[in-house]
Amino acid sequence: MRHERGRFGAALAAALMASPLAAAPSARLALPAILSDGAVLQAGTAVPVWGWAAPRAKVRAMLAGQERRVTAGKDGRWQVAFAALEPGPVGDLVVDDTHTAVVAHGLLAGEVWVCSGQSNMSFGVGAGKDAEREKAGATYPDIRLFQQENRLSDRPLADTGATWKPCSPETVGGFSAVGYFFGRELHRRLGVPVGLINASWGGSCIETWMDASSLATDPDAKAFRAKWLARLKKDPGLASGEWSLEFDEIRFVPVDGSAPVPLGQVETVAAADRWGGVWGDNGTPIRFARTGAGSAKVIVNIHPAASAVATRRLAPDKAFVDLSRFSGLTMKVRGAGRFLVRLPQKDVWPWEAHRSPPLEITKGWTEVTVPFATLKPIDWAPQKPFNAAAVGAIEFLAESPLGPNDMPEGLFNGMIRPLLPCGIRGAIWYQGESNAWAAERYRRLFSALITGWRRVWDRGPFPFYFVQLANWMAPREVAEDNDWAELREAQARTLSLTNTGMAVAIDVGEAGDIHPKDKQSVGYRLALNALAQTYGKPVEYAGPTFATMAKTGGALRLEFSHTTGGMAARGGPLTGFSVAGADRKFVRGAATIEGNTVIVRSAEVADPQAVRYAWAQN
Repeated sequence: MRHERGRFGAALAAALMASPLAAAPSARLALPAILSDGAVLQAGTAVPVWGWAAPRAKVRAMLAGQERRVTAGKDGRWQVAFAALEPGPVGDLVVDDTHTAVVAHGLLAGEVWVCSGQSNMSFGVGAGKDAEREKAGATYPDIRLFQQENRLSDRPLADTGATWKPCSPETVGGFSAVGYFFGRELHRRLGVPVGLINASWGGSCIETWMDASSLATDPDAKAFRAKWLARLKKDPGLASGEWSLEFDEIRFVPVDGSAPVPLGQVETVAAADRWGGVWGDNGTPIRFARTGAGSAKVIVNIHPAASAVATRRLAPDKAFVDLSRFSGLTMKVRGAGRFLVRLPQKDVWPWEAHRSPPLEITKGWTEVTVPFATLKPIDWAPQKPFNAAAVGAIEFLAESPLGPNDMPEGLFNGMIRPLLPCGIRGAIWYQGESNAWAAERYRRLFSALITGWRRVWDRGPFPFYFVQLANWMAPREVAEDNDWAELREAQARTLSLTNTGMAVAIDVGEAGDIHPKDKQSVGYRLALNALAQTYGKPVEYAGPTFATMAKTGGALRLEFSHTTGGMAARGGPLTGFSVAGADRKFVRGAATIEGNTVIVRSAEVADPQAVRYAWAQN
């Protein structure tokens, strides 16, 4: 019997706030999504397999010639462990009880890595550097991709509705670019299957990825939790509720003040293709009815931090219409909740599409006007002006009043906990932008997150490799107090934890974009960490790393480790150093390379005491 995830995935979404950790999706025999068709199991170590059945049911599990028997608990949950597997195909996982059999087909054993963090981890291959070439060359059937649902929960969830997919030109575009390039390098170098689990959410802070026990040790995190509990007490319905929107008479407002123009006089899309997409993320149930060319009704139940979109196309796919003769759009709306209007444009990443401020919905028909002048990109995107000359659609976006950072441990509960206790080799992490304002606190929390994940996974101090923040904003030549520089230092100090590694990215960022397109370099550098430190390959995995400092006359001599092949300045003289005396007033320093050392001096500082390198956002 094929394991059909859809039968109970929707039930979980509908019961999000009521789902206790150990509850089975139903009383029948079931496997978790992470052990569904096409899964990659961690090779070389005991393989945990678990699921649900009727309380006290006798369960048998079979994998790669091994058989295990177990009795389900009172809550219906059961778990067994198989002996370590060699890399390669392992066939099907078969589980049965006295009534039913469940099969997960086509499993592999290989190297499994969790990819987590915020938007620079979730940033897809299709949005990055050389996107079309990278997608076209992404036929790797032994690399499997598991795209975790974006799910926020105030209670630990037992399962998810995600599925495993073979890496292909069709599946890789929306998957984490950093994760993919990391996994691809491992696959090429090790010659074994690789499983990549992408559990990331744009804009998320570190607190929401931490479990309750880890947060309980930090005083600031305790205050964060208290604030959430007070908010929940005041509004118990925060985490659920129905959003509905009915709209009619969508028209465009001419710049010259003449009468509004109906959609039909502007659009170039065929009638059958007008409504191009109506969806809710993470299994959000939607009811949708079209009632006319410019009319529709959308009803959706939105769980925490989720969203739903109804798209009214104006032009065929990858085509656009010119709206420059209009100053905005107007429509009649009624319903419940709030929504905003988003207008996708040519050469703008979909996530960054210009959007209106939130618009409240009332029960009665109300005329709503959205001036184009009020449309802005989302706050973390490049603040480009709205281009009315190339618009592809009108998107009506409903959002939960909660964001991913409103709920302590919310993303751990909703996105990490459903993976446990799956076998993994380690984790890669790209996050910190949303915590840059509190670097010292981040240093505590980041160490606590790593330690906490290792504790709940119960697999020892597994490898945890992370990306240091990339360069961003206008370049600075002299060190100055800077949030991002301090956050980078906090990240670097985390290397004191065992089995950690850091990929430096200050040379691959973009001054005008917090989401640099070159994710190939980042994924490759993370892979070097894994190849050297996890798999014992003879490769250099870090750039020159500060080791010691000594005074030499009126200068400072800095000694570095990880200088395989020697040190050299790229593209001209060595720059980026600042030096200070006892007053700690930093000025630009002159730097020269001597073997494995760098000599830094300044004519303005007779007795140098301290030095900084790249101490700026860019």
